[in-house]
Amino acid sequence: MKLSSTVPYAGAIGLGSFLLFQIQPMIARFILPWFGGSPAVWTTCLLFFQLALLVGYAYAHALASRVEPRRQALVHLLLLAVSLATLPIIPALHWKTASTGGTAPVLVILLLLTATIGVPYWLLSSTSPLLQHWFRQADPTRSPYRLYALSNFGSLLGLVSYPFLFEPLLPLRPQAVLWSGAYVLYAACAAACAVPALRQPRRAAASPSVPAHQAAPIPLAERLLWVALAATGTLALMATSNHLVQDMAPMPLLWMLPLALYLVSMVLCFDSDRWAARGVWTPAFVLALPVTVYLLYRQGTPVFWKQILVYSGVLFASCMVVHGELARRRPPAEQLTTFYLHVAAGGAVGGAFVTFAAPFLFDGYWEFQLALVATWLLAGVGLVWARGGGTHWWRRAAWGSGGLALAAALAILIGRERQAPIVSQRNFYGVLRVVERSLDGGQIRSLYNNRVLHGSEALSGPLRGQPITYYGRESGVALAWARQRALHARPLRVGVIGLGAGTLATYAQRGDATWFYDINPDVIRIANQWFGNLRGAAGTTTVVQGDARISLETALERDGPLGFDILVLDAFTGDAVPAHLLTREAFAIYLRHLQPDGVLAVHISNRHLDLSPLIRGLSRDAALRGVLIDNEPPPARSMYEPSQWVLLTRNAAFLADSAIMARVDTAYQQDTRAVLWTDDYSNLLSVLR
Repeated sequence: MKLSSTVPYAGAIGLGSFLLFQIQPMIARFILPWFGGSPAVWTTCLLFFQLALLVGYAYAHALASRVEPRRQALVHLLLLAVSLATLPIIPALHWKTASTGGTAPVLVILLLLTATIGVPYWLLSSTSPLLQHWFRQADPTRSPYRLYALSNFGSLLGLVSYPFLFEPLLPLRPQAVLWSGAYVLYAACAAACAVPALRQPRRAAASPSVPAHQAAPIPLAERLLWVALAATGTLALMATSNHLVQDMAPMPLLWMLPLALYLVSMVLCFDSDRWAARGVWTPAFVLALPVTVYLLYRQGTPVFWKQILVYSGVLFASCMVVHGELARRRPPAEQLTTFYLHVAAGGAVGGAFVTFAAPFLFDGYWEFQLALVATWLLAGVGLVWARGGGTHWWRRAAWGSGGLALAAALAILIGRERQAPIVSQRNFYGVLRVVERSLDGGQIRSLYNNRVLHGSEALSGPLRGQPITYYGRESGVALAWARQRALHARPLRVGVIGLGAGTLATYAQRGDATWFYDINPDVIRIANQWFGNLRGAAGTTTVVQGDARISLETALERDGPLGFDILVLDAFTGDAVPAHLLTREAFAIYLRHLQPDGVLAVHISNRHLDLSPLIRGLSRDAALRGVLIDNEPPPARSMYEPSQWVLLTRNAAFLADSAIMARVDTAYQQDTRAVLWTDDYSNLLSVLR
């Protein structure tokens, strides 16, 4: 086959793979705000992509193995034409309402993605195996596996270009329209590749140049190994993604990194066996493990870029180990669709485990540890298999002992984290733990979301019934409450985005009305069952379950502005910030609910992000003036946590109040850095410490 005859296949496969991975962060960005900005939105999307890939590979395998070439082309051309009718790929707004209806979020997301991008994504998924099959039929003397490496390279290019090129330059809807136009071009390229198959006679064609013995049945053990290797790679990918976004804002930049490393490993391993040498990547994986286990024991306290470096390193080494074994075990080209089908099945198994099984089986994010152990086991299988089972017994014993030591270290870590809580559970929105301990002469009960404290209550001792942790009497939010009460001399109307342990209910006085907004039903249940802050509130408290932004939008449409004197923005998932609550459009909604002289109190305490430039940019854009109240309690007051609150308002009297002026952080006032996020674009690097 001439090079000119290869170009149409390479072009269609490369463009199809580019679009396949370009749509992933784009569609996730569309729906992320509808599900509270939860990190699980991305892992659920990854599950959908894996399932759609499996359907696409199954379709390609069925066509290649059961349908004559001419009819293969006709069927595929018909489906491509049907898929064009589903464009553009913009989610219908009725799904936004469905996301707050109490239905399981995972199910809603899967249905939404199926309705919005299901058919185009399915056909894009089938492109690489089907067109490689056609390429093989056109020239049986050439291996199509290099086209698989090209497919992964196109996927990588589509993924990397999104956060650095398309996302910053184009709003979401124009992105979707541009993608849809490129999909039309892809359909034309795929149709061009179908022409040679259309010209073949109406018969099932088996190439006479391929010896019959090469098509021998593949042993079941070999097929299961393919599935296990692919599943472990996906397990490592999704588990690492979960770890990275627990303490940060879920957004394409952090989604991209683990998936890009996963794809790079695929590109290298299927390009040439020399890239995936066992003698390089198995030792690299082993050497990365002690540092990884150390970071896991530190529970996220190190600088975030160090966590990114270590977790990304161990992910890449893991993927090179399992994908290297996968590439070395690929069958002859006549059986490539069978191979790809098993690889896709393994990916779907790994994705389904993280999305469905892990939250049911585990009360923490333990699948990351499981991925490390699974990689160790499969690396050992590969080493033994490479030597035909003849590895010296002491080598097998040493590798087995190392695996047991790794599993024991990770089990001790998990056991330590599970010992302390009196309540520990996991759902779509994260891991919640309730812990009790003695402190400052009293008993304290605390709520943790992932690894971050989300509020406490003193059950006994001198601070019983008092607000503590980030919300003490010296905090910025307490100051806002006190000064608004002094300036108005009447009951207050307060909105609080983020319930936590319900600590802020302790500030309510008789006649006050307080609304709490929280998307996580388990947070609401725990706050009512295990903490007394809501029950003991002097004023009227209302808890609204659902994404705060959607709930406030709905309230505007149904009842009009709620007229808050104070609106508190205190929403975190772990230490991660739901980015859709910190955009220009979100602030516009908040201001419509605030009284003209109301105060927007924004909690910006964070280990890894400096949110002050972002709040400064948003306040300037909304014509608000702001002050930062930085509270650093003395070490002796251990029931209180350091906190940073920015108080934003148009009320000159509030800002001129002597109590406010005495607490202003002058460094914030003098700083000129400003960042503005919108619903279409948010740059995590702009606020990284």
